[in-house]
Formats: sequence, structure tokens, C-alpha cells
Amino acid sequence: MSDLENDNLTEKHFSQLTKMWTETYPLVLSYVRSMVIHFDDAEDIVQQVAVTAAERFGTYDPNRPFKPWVLGIARNLVLEYYRSNKNKQVILFDNQLIDRYCAYYTEQYDPPSALVPKLEVCVSKLSSRARHLLELRYVRALSPAAIADQLGTNSGVIRVTLHRIRAALRDCITHASDSIALDKS
Repeated sequence: MSDLENDNLTEKHFSQLTKMWTETYPLVLSYVRSMVIHFDDAEDIVQQVAVTAAERFGTYDPNRPFKPWVLGIARNLVLEYYRSNKNKQVILFDNQLIDRYCAYYTEQYDPPSALVPKLEVCVSKLSSRARHLLELRYVRALSPAAIADQLGTNSGVIRVTLHRIRAALRDCITHASDSIALDKS
């Protein structure tokens, strides 16, 4: 069993996954939103892509590009969405179109990697408890209820805390962007 398959992921592996997901997130978001008309459904799928990527990170071959691997996960989840929502009003695409669209995104989209160093700095500014919650949720792919059970609290507290952590990271990244723009002028 590799280190990545253990429950105790090293900080290096957590950092690798965080960096690769941050670089690829805009691409996944764009791809899923372009394929799923309902905004909330698209957001749910993107979150599930993140969870699935974290769960399967032990099977990821680091010698291959991360972008096509994670887009493959997104593609499969979009297809699953269409299969499970046949009675819901959704725009249906055939498998070949979804495959071609996924290939296009893989080849054409190159998200800016400038966010990665900013995110790393912002994550390092978080408390160890906040970093631990992020690891439990996004690396170990635990649900808020499972995290709450593990920490002896309720899932509502975990959801609110994770929301606040994500908001703090967004604010930190935004301010880091502003200060970098000012430094360059």
C-alpha cells in the first residue's frame, strides 16, 4: 500500500493535491457549468469531483498530467448526473459530444497557476485546526457528519466552520492579488 492510500497523508501529498486541484479547479468548474444548466447541480458536481479526486488520489499516476485525469472524473460525474436525472428537465448530450468537449477542455484550457503560490501562503496562515479540517474534508474526503463524529461536535458546526475557512482563503487570495498588483506598478 502506498503512502497515498493510507489515511495519514503526508503534508507533502496534501500540498501536491492542493496545488494540482487549485490549478485545475477553474477548468473543472468551467467544464461542468458548461455541461450542466442548473447552477446548483453544477456546483454539487464540482464538489463531488473534488471529493472523488481526493478519495482516488492514491491511484493517480504522478507521471501523467493531472488535468485530463480530473476531467475524466468530471466527465463521469456529468454522465452520471444525466443518467440519474432523466425525469428532470436537463439538456441531454450524447457520450461522444461529452467526450469531445472534455478533450477540447483538456487541450485548450490552461488555468493561471498564479493562484497556487497565493493559496499556499494563505493556507499556511490558517490555524492548525483549520488546516486539519481542510485535510479531513478535501484530502480524506470525509463528510461534515463524519468529521463531526470524529471531533465530537455536530455537522452544522463543521459546515459553518468550513464555509468560514473557504471565505477566509478567498479573501486572503484576493488581498494577495491586490498587493501583488500594487507591487508591480
